[in-house]
Amino acid sequence: MKKISIPSKSGLITLWVLCLLYQHAQSQTPNAYTGIWGGNFMEQFKTVILLDQADQSTYFGKIMMYSGENLIQDDELSNISIDSNKLSFYIAAKETSFTGTFNEMLTELSGKFIFPDNSKHPLLVNKYKEDSLAVNSIRDNPSLRERLNLDASMEELKFDFKDLVEKLKKHHPRLYAYTSEEVFSKQVQNIDSQLNQDMNPEQYYLRIAPLIASVKCSHTRIRLPGPYRFFLHEERHFFPLELFILDKKAYSLAPYGEANAGSGIDPGSEIISINNMPVKRIISELLSIIPSEGNNMTTKYQELNRDFQSYFHMLDPSESFLIAYDSSVAAETVRLKACVYKELQPRDRLELSSSIFIRSCITIMKITSAGQILVKRSAMVRNSAKT
Repeated sequence: MKKISIPSKSGLITLWVLCLLYQHAQSQTPNAYTGIWGGNFMEQFKTVILLDQADQSTYFGKIMMYSGENLIQDDELSNISIDSNKLSFYIAAKETSFTGTFNEMLTELSGKFIFPDNSKHPLLVNKYKEDSLAVNSIRDNPSLRERLNLDASMEELKFDFKDLVEKLKKHHPRLYAYTSEEVFSKQVQNIDSQLNQDMNPEQYYLRIAPLIASVKCSHTRIRLPGPYRFFLHEERHFFPLELFILDKKAYSLAPYGEANAGSGIDPGSEIISINNMPVKRIISELLSIIPSEGNNMTTKYQELNRDFQSYFHMLDPSESFLIAYDSSVAAETVRLKACVYKELQPRDRLELSSSIFIRSCITIMKITSAGQILVKRSAMVRNSAKT
């Protein structure tokens, strides 16, 4: 029998979740579209799409893709729409959309992925016969919830980290393109010394993510295990303000959650600190764990603006937040209650009627192989709704 190594632990948890769902499905009355759909993409990547229904009109789900036994994609789906046997969704992490059609028996789904370059790639998946339920049950399964919330031991973490470093050295074609081997090795030693106690997945992620980001390759990144992220979204609380982040400064756009509707923070107010942690420090720490291509900072800020709540949760999972902000009058503080993940509804920042940011500046875009380019732009300066 093939020995299963510790690094495959998160993959095993994912498969274990699927098995539990199959068993649990027999006792449920499902929506015909929800469930687990599987097939091959580009004839080589096993693809699994999981769909569930939050209420009569709202769906949620995820997509996982495998190359052999290796999980290479594990992303949430958004903007899911099902109408007259037609399905569409968006994969924000890949900036990829999908449109497809269920057959009359609702046993087959065929459609096309539309990649960021507008190329289209066909996909055909079939519904698992054993499953007629979508992915939920974590909330209703105490043993699974407990297992996902358990810390990993120091020995497991060190074993996993050693395996990660070995795989990077073996498989990455330009591991030392931006960070020298000497600096990389020092980072490895420093991280290994920090793995001196049991940790939960988020704590471990914060330790090792800076090493991955230092490779400066947009195709080299890590993610929390899918089931654990689902657990966080179901069980945990998140920072209740939508922010716009630029140049290590954060500006309030709007509050999340009914309890914070009257927060008193005007749109456009600069956030100075959160739970007494300076915003500049928060942004610096989070930027350090987000990978991008080369020295590109735009990607990092874009990712941070897209999902600040999930990143910040790893630093501060509090159930309330003391927020210091700079209003139009003076520096003030307010305490807001954390919100659940379902309350984090994204908004179109360009159409926010309550605030517009405008400011004039000159941006210098540095291209190391071809000199410098000066780009003049009209950016947004704060202009409150009162004006």
